[in-house]
Amino acid sequence: MMPSRRDLLATLGTAGLGSLTGCGGFGGEPDLTGTWHRPSYDRTNTAFAPDVVGPNAPLTKRWEVTIPDGNVSASPVVAGDRVYLGYAPQWSDVGHVGVRVLALEDGSEVRDIEVATFERGLNFVWYWDSLVVNDEAFYVLAHDGFHSFTLDGDRRWHVEAGTAPTNTTMDVGHPVIADGTAFFPTAGATTSQVPDATGEEALYAIDDESGEVLWRHVTGSDDRERQVWALPPAYADGTVYCSEWRSRLTALDADSGAVKWEQPILAGDTPTVAAGQVYTHFTGESTDEQYLVGAFSAETGERQWQAPGGKFGFQPRHGVAADNKRVYDSDGRGQLVAYDAATGEERWRNSQATATVNSWGSSPVVTSDALYVAANDEGPNNGSLAVLDPKTGQQRGLCSSGIEASGEVSVALADGVAVANFNGRVVAFESCGFELAGHCLL
Repeated sequence: MMPSRRDLLATLGTAGLGSLTGCGGFGGEPDLTGTWHRPSYDRTNTAFAPDVVGPNAPLTKRWEVTIPDGNVSASPVVAGDRVYLGYAPQWSDVGHVGVRVLALEDGSEVRDIEVATFERGLNFVWYWDSLVVNDEAFYVLAHDGFHSFTLDGDRRWHVEAGTAPTNTTMDVGHPVIADGTAFFPTAGATTSQVPDATGEEALYAIDDESGEVLWRHVTGSDDRERQVWALPPAYADGTVYCSEWRSRLTALDADSGAVKWEQPILAGDTPTVAAGQVYTHFTGESTDEQYLVGAFSAETGERQWQAPGGKFGFQPRHGVAADNKRVYDSDGRGQLVAYDAATGEERWRNSQATATVNSWGSSPVVTSDALYVAANDEGPNNGSLAVLDPKTGQQRGLCSSGIEASGEVSVALADGVAVANFNGRVVAFESCGFELAGHCLL
């Protein structure tokens, strides 16, 4: 039987037999629980969880599980003592979109839920990174529309929206669940590149109890007069905020869908709402203004500030993280940047060569005293989790997963543990209390 932390501590005592650094070793205490219902934590997409106490540096791997056919960038979410991941095979003629449920304690499989099946050729997107859970249900955007299931796997409703499997580069479509309504983006699932897609790109408001469509906001056009994608929304104080890809940032009345205001910007990803402002990436009008991050009044849409930033290649993924003082942005060039939330002034920049932010711009998550982000370490198996001080950007710890990382990697937190998906291999990290001869013992 593997010794417990308490047994090892009693055996080793407090003598100087090792150091409080290292990565890899024994697991921690059981009975873990958490509440991380979406990749950006809350329905305002701040990724700010002040009451969560994540693992302290130095870190160690608690467990690792491979998800067969796992979507390489699917975000883990946590509800209670369970971890949920959506998935679909990327290269298959026949298969299904599913949700794999794991035990947070040890990664063991609890159940696997089939959401939708398909029979079609290769190289299509069947599942968007879209899984959101609450205390009673989970929600998924798939190639055939919007789905909701109970946590035990019983179907609640399915809403068709003229969607279809696509070969779009858009691969994220998280809904927001608020006040009995599910706000779903079509997220490129109706692209005109696919003949079977008969619907229009739109943000849908769906009654969470019955699955009835209450209203929908059809997206506008870009400068080439093509309909643009509806990106994942944010919700705050009765307003839904939606980025319409490279067209505009829109605020909608949550009850009616009426437009409150529009800001004509080349919007790039999911908006984040904090401290009365909406933060998002967008592209500037000139070559000197590429890849900007900006703040807009949540009440009027008026631009408050903008700063150089954004994700290299400008892939539409998750947005920035924000607490009440700072906005945290991974720029996709191996640097993590913190801006003053009120003024946009740069507060710090982390660009350490041996622990750079994942090259596709993984989104950070923040607690009251720590910032976590997927990072690149040196070597071929470089997918890592970095812990930084949110006030200064100073790195506190780094733990390698031993897995080669590609694409954006999201992190979900629970008290004492962090979970990340590296290319379909899901890793849980925890605090390493004591290292001896390069091995974490406690």
